[in-house]
Amino acid sequence: MKFLLRAFALFFLAQSWCFAQDSLNIYHVGALILSEANHIPISDFVRSGDLLYYPAAFGVTVLNVNDPENPVETYHIPIGTGNQLLHLVEDTLLIFGFRHLFVFDVSDLANPVEITTMPYPFNDDGASVALRGNQAYLLGMIEDEEFPSILYMDITNPLAPDTMTAQLDTSIYLGSIYAFEECLYTYRHANPVELFIIDIGDHENPTVSNFPIPEGTRFNRSLKVKGNKAFIIYQEWNNSNTGTHVYSVSEPLNPQLLTSWSHNSENHLYQWASLERLNHYIFLHEHEDGEYGLSIVNIYYPQSPVVTGWYQPLEHRYQSTLYYVDGYIYLGMRGGTIDIFDVTESLSVDDTDIPEDLPTEWRIMSVFPNPFNPSTSIVLALPESSDLTLSVHNIYGQQVAELVSGRYQSGYQQFTFDGSELSSGIYFIHASVPGKMDEVRKVVLMK
Repeated sequence: MKFLLRAFALFFLAQSWCFAQDSLNIYHVGALILSEANHIPISDFVRSGDLLYYPAAFGVTVLNVNDPENPVETYHIPIGTGNQLLHLVEDTLLIFGFRHLFVFDVSDLANPVEITTMPYPFNDDGASVALRGNQAYLLGMIEDEEFPSILYMDITNPLAPDTMTAQLDTSIYLGSIYAFEECLYTYRHANPVELFIIDIGDHENPTVSNFPIPEGTRFNRSLKVKGNKAFIIYQEWNNSNTGTHVYSVSEPLNPQLLTSWSHNSENHLYQWASLERLNHYIFLHEHEDGEYGLSIVNIYYPQSPVVTGWYQPLEHRYQSTLYYVDGYIYLGMRGGTIDIFDVTESLSVDDTDIPEDLPTEWRIMSVFPNPFNPSTSIVLALPESSDLTLSVHNIYGQQVAELVSGRYQSGYQQFTFDGSELSSGIYFIHASVPGKMDEVRKVVLMK
């Protein structure tokens, strides 16, 4: 309950400052201009102790972040071609390019040594790459084959990785891929717009299925998988309105839609260009009408995201990557600049206020406020993934609203009942999970 009260307080504070200031709880504290001016950030940073490896279009720059507010550039590793992902195995750095894997010995920080270069078996279009632990997955077209193939690479021994290749059972667009459990997620952003799940549980026989998208919306280029959630930018079919779908991928082959956020100036949620996650917070580099900004969102209750900080506008530079470093956000920008932001105040919700363990019983945890006008928040405890129905009834037993009906992941789920269209009076919130839960809570709407 303390978390909810604090979250609501932060939310209303954010609303009241929406047009008065251009920042809340985020402070720009400096910038680092890299020696290689042609840096265009390509993929995520990789950290090892006090060293941060920063990938860009034509190499990797290594930063010392012992003092995260004042990082120091230590050296640069040129590779002469684009790269997508980095991976460290002790003192060996693997740089996954579009057509080759580059392997460097970085035991001597002042003198990185290239050990080997391994070409991929794909055509000149190269490959998309995803990592999970010491497993790498590369998706591309092999010359004269009908369908794309996956190159599996076990990089536990980076100097002699074990590899195998398997062809997909259908044709898909070769976009970015994201690995989670025994699945790869990828997408096609041209017409027809599609999202795919590649089941790689059987490495020799990968299979492809479609990712569900709610009716009335279409995929709009951006997909990120962070933790056990997938974030997808959507656009409504009949207009240019955009938003973010949030899916639980706890069951990787059966993603469940948790919630959708509309993008607008009132909630400081826009179209994001980059996304990073820390526990129950996500960091978004976003844009709206040509202006770029930075937002931080608490998503512990995905149905009710709380924006705990924002900073805008940023300088308009299209490509960027985000990385969280001990209370600071590094925003790597086109042209070789890393902007540094202090975000500690945005992360001020004490973790002890948030339950860490799964609930042990199905029940309505709270309805707050009550009495209410015009909306109230309902928190439910679900010990396991459940088929949930949440509805509202009047004093005559008539259903006046169905808030949710579908499958939801285990944990503490939060929903909102908006009574704007109803008259003042007593109502009953009914939460039902077949065979597990059948609970009613009385609420009073006072206008």
